[in-house]
Amino acid sequence: MAPSVCERVNSYSGRAESQIRLQPGEVPGYSELLEGTYPETYCTFPLARKAPGNFVDGIRSLMPTIEGLRNYLKEIKDSGGRSELFVGAFVEGTSGFVLDVNDMSELADMSLDLSVEYYF
Repeated sequence: MAPSVCERVNSYSGRAESQIRLQPGEVPGYSELLEGTYPETYCTFPLARKAPGNFVDGIRSLMPTIEGLRNYLKEIKDSGGRSELFVGAFVEGTSGFVLDVNDMSELADMSLDLSVEYYF
């Protein structure tokens, strides 16, 4: 049987696990493999650690890493799923950024939504 998209992405990112597991303490009373079939699932893959710098430069620096997942991200979209690049931005005071049309186009070409959450 061919590996699932999530298994292939896990493999690409160096993660060995492909089963859904809860972390101890995440949900009281559960810390084992989840049984059954679920209409929605998600998985996350950390691409970078918190670092000071320009927001757009940070996004651009991730593109070569994400490029290797282009076909998998397209397969997720084509099967009715969605993928996003989530960025948590820690800011002080007023802050903003401009993502130019080329950067937006590159994200769209990789079937990626951009999700930004500011932490003050």
